[in-house]
Amino acid sequence: MRCVIVGYGVQGRKRLRVAGVDAVGIVDPVAPEAHWRDIREVPLDRFDAALVCTPDAPKVAILRHLAGAGKHALVEKPLHADSAQELGLLTINAFVAATGVIVPVQCEYLSLRGLVQLENTLAMVRENLNPQVGVEGIVATMYDGRTLHSREAIEILEENFGDLVYRTRIRKTIRYAEAPVKGSSVLKYDPEGPAAEAYRDLAKEVQGGAQAREHA
Repeated sequence: MRCVIVGYGVQGRKRLRVAGVDAVGIVDPVAPEAHWRDIREVPLDRFDAALVCTPDAPKVAILRHLAGAGKHALVEKPLHADSAQELGLLTINAFVAATGVIVPVQCEYLSLRGLVQLENTLAMVRENLNPQVGVEGIVATMYDGRTLHSREAIEILEENFGDLVYRTRIRKTIRYAEAPVKGSSVLKYDPEGPAAEAYRDLAKEVQGGAQAREHA
Protein backbone atom coordinates (compact mmCIF):
# COMPACT_ATOMS: atom_id res chain seq x y z
CA MET A 1 0.00 0.00 0.00
CA ARG A 2 1.45 3.35 -1.07
CA CYS A 3 1.62 5.85 1.75
CA VAL A 4 2.70 9.39 2.50
CA ILE A 5 4.24 10.52 5.76
CA VAL A 6 2.45 13.59 7.10
CA GLY A 7 4.65 15.39 9.62
CA TYR A 8 8.39 14.82 9.51
CA GLY A 9 9.38 15.11 13.13
CA VAL A 10 10.77 12.32 15.31
CA GLN A 11 7.75 10.05 14.81
CA GLY A 12 7.52 10.83 11.11
CA ARG A 13 11.13 9.78 10.59
CA LYS A 14 10.47 6.53 12.42
CA ARG A 15 7.40 5.83 10.29
CA LEU A 16 9.36 6.54 7.11
CA ARG A 17 11.87 3.86 8.07
CA VAL A 18 9.07 1.40 8.83
CA ALA A 19 7.21 2.16 5.57
CA GLY A 20 10.36 1.66 3.50
CA VAL A 21 9.70 1.40 -0.22
CA ASP A 22 5.94 1.84 0.29
CA ALA A 23 6.49 5.49 1.24
CA VAL A 24 5.97 7.72 -1.79
CA GLY A 25 6.72 11.04 -0.15
CA ILE A 26 6.76 13.36 2.84
CA VAL A 27 4.35 16.15 3.71
CA ASP A 28 5.64 18.81 6.09
CA PRO A 29 5.28 22.62 6.13
CA VAL A 30 8.93 23.30 7.00
CA ALA A 31 11.13 20.20 6.66
CA PRO A 32 13.65 20.54 3.79
CA GLU A 33 13.19 16.86 2.93
CA ALA A 34 9.44 17.25 2.34
CA HIS A 35 8.01 16.71 -1.11
CA TRP A 36 4.82 18.66 -0.35
CA ARG A 37 3.99 21.37 2.19
CA ASP A 38 0.31 20.47 2.59
CA ILE A 39 -1.62 17.20 2.30
CA ARG A 40 -3.95 18.86 -0.22
CA GLU A 41 -1.02 19.27 -2.60
CA VAL A 42 -0.48 15.52 -2.89
CA PRO A 43 -2.11 14.06 -6.04
CA LEU A 44 -4.77 11.58 -4.93
CA ASP A 45 -3.59 8.96 -7.41
CA ARG A 46 -0.14 8.92 -5.82
CA PHE A 47 -1.06 7.32 -2.49
CA ASP A 48 -3.51 4.97 -0.76
CA ALA A 49 -2.90 5.86 2.89
CA ALA A 50 -1.32 8.49 5.10
CA LEU A 51 0.71 8.06 8.26
CA VAL A 52 -0.26 11.16 10.23
CA CYS A 53 2.45 12.22 12.69
CA THR A 54 1.44 15.80 13.44
CA PRO A 55 0.31 17.71 16.54
CA ASP A 56 -3.43 17.88 17.21
CA ALA A 57 -3.95 21.39 15.80
CA PRO A 58 -3.58 20.49 12.08
CA LYS A 59 -4.67 16.88 12.56
CA VAL A 60 -8.42 17.45 12.24
CA ALA A 61 -8.12 19.23 8.89
CA ILE A 62 -5.77 16.51 7.62
CA LEU A 63 -8.14 13.71 8.66
CA ARG A 64 -11.10 15.53 7.15
CA HIS A 65 -9.28 15.78 3.82
CA LEU A 66 -8.24 12.11 3.90
CA ALA A 67 -11.72 10.91 4.84
CA GLY A 68 -13.28 13.00 2.08
CA ALA A 69 -10.85 11.53 -0.43
CA GLY A 70 -11.51 7.96 0.71
CA LYS A 71 -7.95 7.42 1.94
CA HIS A 72 -6.80 5.31 4.85
CA ALA A 73 -5.22 7.12 7.81
CA LEU A 74 -2.93 5.85 10.54
CA VAL A 75 -2.80 8.39 13.34
CA GLU A 76 0.45 8.27 15.30
CA LYS A 77 -0.96 9.86 18.45
CA PRO A 78 -4.55 10.02 19.75
CA LEU A 79 -6.72 12.99 18.89
CA HIS A 80 -7.88 14.78 22.04
CA ALA A 81 -11.66 15.13 22.22
CA ASP A 82 -11.35 17.05 25.49
CA SER A 83 -9.12 17.14 28.56
CA ALA A 84 -10.59 13.93 29.97
CA GLN A 85 -10.96 11.75 26.88
CA GLU A 86 -8.85 10.63 23.95
CA LEU A 87 -9.82 9.08 20.66
CA GLY A 88 -7.53 6.36 19.41
CA LEU A 89 -6.93 5.32 15.83
CA LEU A 90 -9.59 2.61 15.69
CA THR A 91 -12.24 4.86 17.24
CA ILE A 92 -11.52 7.71 14.83
CA ASN A 93 -11.53 5.44 11.79
CA ALA A 94 -14.74 3.72 12.89
CA PHE A 95 -16.57 6.99 13.51
CA VAL A 96 -15.37 8.47 10.22
CA ALA A 97 -16.52 5.40 8.27
CA ALA A 98 -19.82 4.89 10.10
CA THR A 99 -23.20 6.47 9.54
CA GLY A 100 -24.57 5.14 12.82
CA VAL A 101 -23.30 3.76 16.13
CA ILE A 102 -25.01 1.14 18.30
CA VAL A 103 -24.00 1.80 21.90
CA PRO A 104 -24.02 -0.95 24.56
CA VAL A 105 -24.54 0.54 28.02
CA GLN A 106 -24.25 -1.42 31.25
CA CYS A 107 -27.05 -0.75 33.68
CA GLU A 108 -24.67 1.04 36.01
CA TYR A 109 -24.35 4.69 37.00
CA LEU A 110 -20.81 5.18 35.68
CA SER A 111 -21.78 3.67 32.32
CA LEU A 112 -24.62 6.18 32.03
CA ARG A 113 -22.13 8.98 32.61
CA GLY A 114 -19.86 7.46 29.94
CA LEU A 115 -22.73 7.70 27.47
CA VAL A 116 -22.73 11.47 27.91
CA GLN A 117 -19.00 11.54 27.15
CA LEU A 118 -19.60 9.43 24.03
CA GLU A 119 -22.20 11.92 22.84
CA ASN A 120 -19.65 14.71 23.23
CA THR A 121 -17.14 12.66 21.26
CA LEU A 122 -19.61 12.05 18.43
CA ALA A 123 -20.42 15.76 18.34
CA MET A 124 -16.72 16.52 17.84
CA VAL A 125 -16.46 13.93 15.05
CA ARG A 126 -19.58 15.30 13.34
CA GLU A 127 -18.20 18.82 13.46
CA ASN A 128 -14.75 17.97 12.16
CA LEU A 129 -14.76 14.66 10.30
CA ASN A 130 -18.08 12.99 9.56
CA PRO A 131 -21.28 15.03 9.70
CA GLN A 132 -23.46 11.92 9.17
CA VAL A 133 -22.44 9.83 12.18
CA GLY A 134 -24.87 9.55 15.08
CA VAL A 135 -26.31 7.16 17.66
CA GLU A 136 -28.34 4.49 15.89
CA GLY A 137 -29.53 2.82 19.06
CA ILE A 138 -28.69 2.06 22.69
CA VAL A 139 -28.54 -1.48 24.09
CA ALA A 140 -28.97 -2.00 27.83
CA THR A 141 -26.57 -4.72 28.99
CA MET A 142 -25.81 -6.49 32.29
CA TYR A 143 -29.48 -5.99 33.12
CA ASP A 144 -30.89 -7.63 36.25
CA GLY A 145 -34.60 -6.96 36.62
CA ARG A 146 -34.49 -8.04 40.25
CA THR A 147 -32.47 -4.98 41.26
CA LEU A 148 -33.82 -1.47 41.67
CA HIS A 149 -30.56 -0.11 40.28
CA SER A 150 -31.03 -1.83 36.90
CA ARG A 151 -34.65 -0.76 36.63
CA GLU A 152 -33.74 2.83 37.44
CA ALA A 153 -30.97 2.75 34.82
CA ILE A 154 -33.51 1.71 32.17
CA GLU A 155 -35.84 4.51 33.26
CA ILE A 156 -33.03 7.07 32.97
CA LEU A 157 -32.07 5.81 29.52
CA GLU A 158 -35.63 5.87 28.22
CA GLU A 159 -36.32 9.27 29.76
CA ASN A 160 -33.28 10.82 28.10
CA PHE A 161 -33.06 8.88 24.82
CA GLY A 162 -36.61 7.68 24.17
CA ASP A 163 -36.98 5.44 21.11
CA LEU A 164 -33.21 5.15 20.68
CA VAL A 165 -33.23 2.60 23.53
CA TYR A 166 -33.82 -0.90 22.16
CA ARG A 167 -36.55 -2.93 23.85
CA THR A 168 -34.26 -5.96 24.05
CA ARG A 169 -32.36 -6.22 27.34
CA ILE A 170 -29.10 -8.17 27.54
CA ARG A 171 -29.46 -9.75 30.96
CA LYS A 172 -26.74 -10.85 33.35
CA THR A 173 -25.85 -14.51 32.95
CA ILE A 174 -22.81 -16.66 33.58
CA ARG A 175 -22.95 -17.88 29.97
CA TYR A 176 -21.36 -14.62 28.75
CA ALA A 177 -18.32 -15.33 30.95
CA GLU A 178 -18.13 -19.02 30.09
CA ALA A 179 -18.28 -18.68 26.31
CA PRO A 180 -14.95 -16.86 25.71
CA VAL A 181 -13.18 -19.30 28.04
CA LYS A 182 -14.24 -22.02 25.61
CA GLY A 183 -13.12 -19.88 22.66
CA SER A 184 -16.65 -19.47 21.41
CA SER A 185 -19.40 -16.91 21.05
CA VAL A 186 -22.44 -17.30 23.29
CA LEU A 187 -24.49 -18.09 20.16
CA LYS A 188 -22.38 -21.22 19.55
CA TYR A 189 -21.70 -22.06 23.19
CA ASP A 190 -25.32 -22.15 24.29
CA PRO A 191 -27.43 -21.60 21.15
CA GLU A 192 -30.75 -22.43 22.80
CA GLY A 193 -30.13 -20.51 26.02
CA PRO A 194 -31.62 -17.16 27.03
CA ALA A 195 -28.32 -15.32 26.40
CA ALA A 196 -28.18 -16.37 22.74
CA GLU A 197 -31.90 -15.71 22.36
CA ALA A 198 -31.44 -12.16 23.64
CA TYR A 199 -28.86 -11.40 20.95
CA ARG A 200 -31.05 -12.93 18.25
CA ASP A 201 -33.90 -10.72 19.45
CA LEU A 202 -31.60 -7.70 19.36
CA ALA A 203 -30.48 -8.52 15.81
CA LYS A 204 -34.13 -8.71 14.68
CA GLU A 205 -34.91 -5.41 16.39
CA VAL A 206 -31.91 -3.66 14.80
CA GLN A 207 -32.75 -5.08 11.37
CA GLY A 208 -36.40 -4.10 11.74
CA GLY A 209 -35.47 -0.53 12.61
CA ALA A 210 -33.13 -0.26 9.61
CA GLN A 211 -35.81 -1.56 7.25
CA ALA A 212 -38.37 0.84 8.67
CA ARG A 213 -36.03 3.77 8.00
CA GLU A 214 -35.39 2.57 4.44
CA HIS A 215 -39.11 2.60 3.68
CA ALA A 216 -39.95 5.77 5.60
